[in-house]
Amino acid sequence: MAEPHITWPLPDGEQAQLTDLGLEFSNFLDTEFGINMSLPPEERYKLALLSTNSGDIFDPLTEFTMPLIPPMPLSLSSTTFPHPQLQVYETQTRIPFQPVSITFPEAPPTCSSGPESEDSSFNTTVCDVSPPPRVQPPQQSTEGTGSVNYPLLVSRRPVNSASTEGRGYKRYKFGGFEEFRENFEAWLASEFVDPIFDWTTMEFYNDHRGARLTDVEEVIDDLEGSFTHYRSTKASLYLVMKDKGKQRAA
Repeated sequence: MAEPHITWPLPDGEQAQLTDLGLEFSNFLDTEFGINMSLPPEERYKLALLSTNSGDIFDPLTEFTMPLIPPMPLSLSSTTFPHPQLQVYETQTRIPFQPVSITFPEAPPTCSSGPESEDSSFNTTVCDVSPPPRVQPPQQSTEGTGSVNYPLLVSRRPVNSASTEGRGYKRYKFGGFEEFRENFEAWLASEFVDPIFDWTTMEFYNDHRGARLTDVEEVIDDLEGSFTHYRSTKASLYLVMKDKGKQRAA
């Protein structure tokens, strides 16, 4: 059997593939971690250490440096995700090892002796043994598991110090997007009263993306994207007045 070997220099085709892999890796570091690949190797190494050790991640799309949030561990209880129709259930069954003995409560299995081998002192015995029953994992009980609330913090921008409704954030908690779709507008009308909330003259603003949200469905899409991108169940939005031109168009 021939020993493995590598031909050097590489053939033209393999050399081109190796070059393409290097370019793809450089582009990955540039786009995902914001590391300028034109810098000297020592500087790139320092930037890579800072990006991984500081607990922050630079997002080149938004040009924000955001804290790294560790993923929430799954437990044996049901884990509900922001989307109301997506649920992951994890079950784990541990069976400790122990010696197994087979008993026959009624009658032993039917066995038949095979022909004795000419060059050995033993013969073969064939037994018909029923297969053991399959072990089914226990059904996981969902009793006693509380529903998860997702807080949305809403604040006017700019803050009106003369308003009677207060200057701080207002918190709206919801258990899923269907509930959000049904109750969010009523909550807005009860909390933002000076001036009273109205989609005709007001909209929501996501300062991280610079996005303006003009109805409930756009707010839901923005929240779902925020939960996924930041791996968090919390979000915040600003309630702002529309431009005069948008108010007339509405």
